Amino acid sequence: MIHSLAARFWDAKEWVHVQTGFSPALLHVHLGLAIWLLAALLLKRPLRDWRPLAVLAVLQALNEVGDRLYFGTWRGDTLWDCVTTLFWPALIMLVARKRR
Repeated sequence: MIHSLAARFWDAKEWVHVQTGFSPALLHVHLGLAIWLLAALLLKRPLRDWRPLAVLAVLQALNEVGDRLYFGTWRGDTLWDCVTTLFWPALIMLVARKRR
């Protein structure tokens, strides 16, 4: 059952990749920013708060675990996916904290 969910999730990610024409790395950047902003809005927290970034980090970890379940092994791009997803939200959060 878990493998079936991972396979459906992978298929959905591939569909988005094909429909947008974006590379997986660019999707990580854009979706990371979108999810981070949405988390800040839903949590009613400012962008300088760590909690929206924590939500993004947990969701990114779950995404990578889903890839692991689907492929049966960790892929070589796991770390890079995490960096591209978290880099801009983390940097913006740090700048917002510094400017406070």
